[in-house]
Amino acid sequence: MSEHFSDSRLVRMAIGQLLADNGVNKRTIENMVRDAINERADKTLKTLIAQNLDAQVQRIVQRELQKALCEAVRRETNAISIHITYDNGRNDR
Repeated sequence: MSEHFSDSRLVRMAIGQLLADNGVNKRTIENMVRDAINERADKTLKTLIAQNLDAQVQRIVQRELQKALCEAVRRETNAISIHITYDNGRNDR
């Protein structure tokens, strides 16, 4: 058991020395991890914003098309009011 402990200690020391020889220390690793997390968070946020914008644009276009169609039908039929509902499985009018 003590032999295993000394082997793992030697491996840790060797890895520590390799990292130190290449200028990698605790601060460097913290910065690398922070940068990686920030980069991933930025990508995720951009994706979520893009998806949300796409959905908002679709709703706006759909609403404007409905308004234009209702107005065109109203003009042609001299109807007082008409309401067209597009059912996409959600209630987001």
